[in-house]
Amino acid sequence: MEGTTGRQRVPTKIFKNVIQISLPKIDEQRLIARKIKLVEDNIKNKFQKLPKLEKLKKSLMQKLLTGQVRVE
Repeated sequence: MEGTTGRQRVPTKIFKNVIQISLPKIDEQRLIARKIKLVEDNIKNKFQKLPKLEKLKKSLMQKLLTGQVRVE
C-alpha cells in the first residue's frame, strides 16, 4: 500500500504489456451504427406521435360519454 488514502496502487508492470482488443471492421461498425440510428429514429417518431394519439383518445372518449357518438 502506498500513499495516504489507504488504496493499493496498480503496479506499473501491468501497463508494460500490450493489451489487444478486437474491434469489428469499420464497414461493420458503420452498419451497426446505421441500424442503431434507425431504431433510435423509430423510437423518436413513436414518442412524437404519442401526444396526438392521447389527444385523439380524449376527444373520442368525450364524444362517447356525452352521447354524440353511439356504438352498437
